[in-house]
Amino acid sequence: MPPPVTDLFGGSQRVISDVAACSLPLCLGPASATADDSRYLKRLKATVLSSFPAFVSVQHGQQLQQPSCAQQAACSDRQQYAPARRTPARDQTKPPKIRRVACIEEERPGRGYDPEFLAHCYADEAKGAPDCGYLGSVQREVDAHKRLVLVDWLVEVVDEFKLAQGTLFLAVNLVDRYLSRRPVPRAALQLLGVTALWLASKFEEVYPPTLSDFVDVTQHSCTAAQLVEMEAHLLCELGFTLMVPTAVTFLALFLPAAAANAADADAYLSAAIDGDGCDTAACLGEFPRRVAHLAEYLAELSLLTPECLRFPPSLVAAAALNLACSLLDAAPGARARLAPAAEAAAAQAGPGGEERLRACVAELRRMYAYAARAPRPPAVKTKYCSSKRSCVAAMPPPRWALDA
Repeated sequence: MPPPVTDLFGGSQRVISDVAACSLPLCLGPASATADDSRYLKRLKATVLSSFPAFVSVQHGQQLQQPSCAQQAACSDRQQYAPARRTPARDQTKPPKIRRVACIEEERPGRGYDPEFLAHCYADEAKGAPDCGYLGSVQREVDAHKRLVLVDWLVEVVDEFKLAQGTLFLAVNLVDRYLSRRPVPRAALQLLGVTALWLASKFEEVYPPTLSDFVDVTQHSCTAAQLVEMEAHLLCELGFTLMVPTAVTFLALFLPAAAANAADADAYLSAAIDGDGCDTAACLGEFPRRVAHLAEYLAELSLLTPECLRFPPSLVAAAALNLACSLLDAAPGARARLAPAAEAAAAQAGPGGEERLRACVAELRRMYAYAARAPRPPAVKTKYCSSKRSCVAAMPPPRWALDA
């Protein structure tokens, strides 16, 4: 006689009710059919398990297939007295296989030329644009010189902490946007700058400096509680809008076109797509690398003057590349490759875009001459005098560049 249905599932009465509710076509057969018990149990098990959801079927199937206590004891004895397996040693003559791990920088947009991301950056330029005349209309104690001192100090802090270039540009953008909305006393200007840099580093960096690091860099003139409170004011005033394009964002999109020939441009694009972890100019040739570093130097010089706030970031990037090619006397091929980027930036600037581009180039040339003649050079020039950045700030400037 076949066992009851409840014995198959450990005496669960809910299973019996579920089987009855499903109206399964079970053929129990005569009670005297003891020879067909095993066949009957297999058919019953398959029919019931196929009628339940997958997780119930797996659960009950595992309960039915559990080994007995004797089988478990025999298996443990075999494992205990079995000889230990030796893993074969790796062939020392063959180099080990290196598993490629995806880098976080590879997932960021803007590496290489991406038309969709470029169009998105053009659309978001107005979202992060500060008021270019806030020093005369909003601020009473902050002028252009005090702003220059603050930005120059931020450049030193970024270089000391080895932060990314985008962190510096975003921090200056946050400072200008906050100063466009709220008057800030002169004593609180450093607090605003270090808070903006702390917020930008948390947004841009993989491993940002800690709060205590920013307190130490101010020589404890600002406390941790003041930084946290200023961060809340800054975020609320800016509406938590942090993802805005800056000039360095457009430089990363325009620089592949700065290669002197097609081979360098293809090498740069291939490295950017493959994600070799190279910086902006590492895959370009020697001459295009100097063009890239000089353009980055000019873009950072634009942060020191509030006059460049009149121009959108794309126009500043295009003007920096244009002036860099002129200062290095670039070949006509490099200028031809930069022409579409400059024309697109001028077109996005609206009516009179070409005149605004020329005005931006003139302003960058004025800042370049100021950095070359200043008795106390700004931190940006010291930063770009290193061999890591091709010593572009240490090269003698042309005579026509000093006549600005």
